[in-house]
Parts: sequence; structure tokens; C-alpha cells
Amino acid sequence: MSNGVNKTITKELKEKKKAVINDVNLEDNIAVGIEEPYPVEIEGDVGDFFGALNSGASLQLKGSARRFTGNMMCNGEIVIDGSVGDGLGFGLYGGTIVVKGDAGNKIGQMNKGGTIIVDGNVKDNIGLFSLAGDIIITGNAGAQVGEWIIKGSIYLGGEFDGFGRNAKLSDLNDDDINKLKNYFEKYGIEADASKFRKIEPEVLRPFYKTKEKDKSQGGA
Repeated sequence: MSNGVNKTITKELKEKKKAVINDVNLEDNIAVGIEEPYPVEIEGDVGDFFGALNSGASLQLKGSARRFTGNMMCNGEIVIDGSVGDGLGFGLYGGTIVVKGDAGNKIGQMNKGGTIIVDGNVKDNIGLFSLAGDIIITGNAGAQVGEWIIKGSIYLGGEFDGFGRNAKLSDLNDDDINKLKNYFEKYGIEADASKFRKIEPEVLRPFYKTKEKDKSQGGA
């Protein structure tokens, strides 16, 4: 089913430099690997890997998505009016993903430089092994926030159930607040940037630190 949808997207982008697709129903791999910097509007709920490997398109989904939305996206934009499942923005290299609902576990895992915004609640392991970029959550988060974060920042507007390893709270500065305000204004998000908390790495070489600590305690 998704092959037919993707063929229609490719055809419309080539002819009109814009694609509008209706009545999509949980197909996987929709709008994968688009390189052209054109808008794509999709109505309906999609399956796994929506917008994966996006390299420049502006994708807008009027519906919800399942797992691994924006997987390894390089550039462009994805805006989703509904909620998403686990693995949002896995291995994100660049671009911006905005979710206007809730999201699942492991949001922004191995983020390498993009921005993820969830205007809702998320579950556990947010920013797992994050290497760069920003993750912005306006609602609440589960446990292990920032688990083994190496670089990058997590901004959290609500409550959370606990830090991950190598994560700590840091003070917001004026640049942080202005950055959040700009994103909120651009994407129509109603949130007070000054009330957010910032979570960053405790150290930049967490695994080196752990190894040295193990040695000092008689480990191998």
C-alpha cells in the first residue's frame, strides 16, 4: 500500500512541487527519503518510519504516527498534529520534528544534531545516548530522562520520574529562553519558556568516567 502512496507523492512533487495525500490508513514507510525541499501534506494515520531519511521536505501529517517517525532524518521538517509511538527521531542528523500530541519511549535516541519538540507528554529514556541537538518536551516525562546523554540539551516543561545516568539539571540562560520562545512562536505552542528545566550531560565522557570508577573499586 505504501508504494502506491509514495508513487503519488513523487508524481505530485515532480509535477506541482507540492503533494497533498488523503485517506492514508496506517501504511508503513510513507514519505521516506524525500530530497526535494517541497511541502507534503498527508491526512490520516500512518504506520512506522514516517518521514524517515527525510533530506529536505516539509512534511505535515494531520493524524498520528506509529514508531520511528523521522528515523535518521537529515534535513527538512516534520509536523504532526497527533501523537506518535516509540523511537521518534531515532538517529536524527538535522532538521526539526514537531509533535502536537504525546509521544512514546526513547524519544531522540542518538540524536546527532536535530531538534525534536513534543507539545505533550512522553515516556521513558528520553534522549538516550544523545550526541547533539535539542529535545523539547512541554509536558511530563517518565523515568531515565537523559539516559547516558553525551551532548545536547533536553528542555522539560513538566514533571519527570527521574534522571538517567550522566544527566543533570542546569540553569536556563537567556539564549535558552529565546530559543524556546522562537520555536514556540513558530509552531503555535502555548508554553512559558522561562518555566522550563534544562537537562544536560554531567560529564562529556561518561563511559571513560565509569571505566575509571570501576577500576578504582577493584573492577576489571
